[in-house]
Order: sequence, then C-alpha cells, then structure tokens
Amino acid sequence: MEKKWKLAFALSFFFIFSCFGVTYTISPSKTATLTYAGTSAVSTSATFTVGRNTTTGSMPFYILVSGASLDGNYLPGTRRVYQGGVTSGNSIQVYIGTAAGTTEFGGNDIGGTTVFSGSIASGNTSTNMKIYVTTAAAGKVPKGSPATAYTNTFSIQLYTGSLLAGSGTIQTGVVGNLLVSVSSSTTNTFTMTLGASSVTFGAALMSGYSYNTSTTMKITAPASFSVSVNSANLGDLVCTDGDSFAYHLFIDGTEKSLTGGLVQLIKNGASASGTTYTLGFTTDILDFPLGGNYSDTLTLMFTTQ
Repeated sequence: MEKKWKLAFALSFFFIFSCFGVTYTISPSKTATLTYAGTSAVSTSATFTVGRNTTTGSMPFYILVSGASLDGNYLPGTRRVYQGGVTSGNSIQVYIGTAAGTTEFGGNDIGGTTVFSGSIASGNTSTNMKIYVTTAAAGKVPKGSPATAYTNTFSIQLYTGSLLAGSGTIQTGVVGNLLVSVSSSTTNTFTMTLGASSVTFGAALMSGYSYNTSTTMKITAPASFSVSVNSANLGDLVCTDGDSFAYHLFIDGTEKSLTGGLVQLIKNGASASGTTYTLGFTTDILDFPLGGNYSDTLTLMFTTQ
C-alpha cells in the first residue's frame, strides 16, 4: 500500500526593534510543502528576509531557534511536531537547519553554537535566506489528516553585529514564528497509551525513607518500533524553590538512566498488539527534603520502522 505524507510549514512573523536609530525586521516569503513517502527523510526550504531601515555599512547577523510552543524542546535533536498539537499523543522528529539533512542550527547563544548566519551588504536594506526543515526517516507514522496534523511552532531570534554565537547583540522583539505541520494518509494503527499520564510518590514524603510508584505503557504497532524517553530535569524531581532530589526509572524491572538526556527504553524488531510494559519510579532514601512541590516531566518518543 502506498503511503503518502505531506509536511507544510509557514514562516509567519513581522516584528520590529529599533536600536540607535536602526530598525530590524524578519519577514516571511512563502509557505513550503513537502511529501513524505514513509521511509526516507525528505526536506524543503522557505525563503525569508532579514531587513533594516538603512543602507549604511555591512551588517552581519545570525539567528537561533529560541523556543517551541508545545513542549519547550527547541534545542537541536529535540525538535518534534505532535499529532493534533497534543504532546501526550504521537510525534515526529524534525530538523531545522541551513541545509537539507540532520545538521541543525542551535538554540543557545554561547560560543561554539552553530548559527544560521548572514550579512546585509553595504548599500542594501535586506537579504534573503533559506530555512530548511527535514523530517526524520521515521518509517510509518500514525495517520494524521489535516484535522489531526502533526504541528509545533518554533520561535526564531535575531542577533546582529556578528556571525558567531555569543558575540552578537540580541534584538529583543525581533522574533519569528516557524509553524511546522505534517500530514499523513497512513492507515495502519500505531498507538502508545499510558495507564496514567501523571504519577506521584505521595503528598507527605519524609527523610529516611525511599518511595516508589508506577504506571503502564501499552503499545500497538504493525512494524518494528522503538521508544525513547527524555527527562526535563535529567532524572531529578525539582521543587519550585530550586531544591531537588534524584529518582530512578525502570521498565519491566530494568533501570534506564535519565541523567544523559534522551535514552532508549525499548527496541523491538517485531510488531506489537496491545503489548504492555511497566514503568516504575523509585527514589533513593531521602535526606531531609525541604517542603514544597517537586516535579519532573518525561517526554516519550515512539518511532516506527
């Protein structure tokens, strides 16, 4: 059966910031659409314009991805679009870069970060640049028609006066919105559901004790699949006042470390039909935790082959 996929995104922004009499703008130029065949990564580009209200001198600049509206995951390797715009549902990884492929420009304005750089030449008021969006080679992806397309909106920040991260001047307010939307006509059923999307160790934790809790994860997939997880706090429960303590994640009794970022929980070379896994959570023996609300957010990423 032929699977047809479509990915469309629009750069939609026009913001202005004035500094020492110079006004900067970022403006869109087109909406791009690409078709995903269901196996190999594909990409497309959209041209946008960086402008200023003067022609005096050359103006170097760079841009970084500065936010993601749905999940806050805007750094390279974590950018995803979610079915129906709901983070608890299915998702697809996307790459945002200066060229087609998996090499992305960054999100942190620190030295060494890869940026999307350019320059407005002396005598000109603007220059055009292309942003590329590439889908992961995700295999078969759960059906996502226009009403349930995979979406997310990424913010793009302008820095001027330099081509290198960490040395430019942030133009506060000159922020663009990159809307990514993926549609699919896949008819196979892929599901990942949780017995509980929120778990707790209790409301009255005391020092000298260890606590545990659990939930279940049920998966249906007509092809091989893998499941990975990312902890927002790298395996810590963090209080609103900054205090924290570590916890441990187990899948069917096997511990998976959350301290290194994205970690694979399951890699299954066969299909699954309602296969259930147990996700267990355990604390160390607590050492006088301060009172407050401690929390962490785990993002589960389901990939089919």
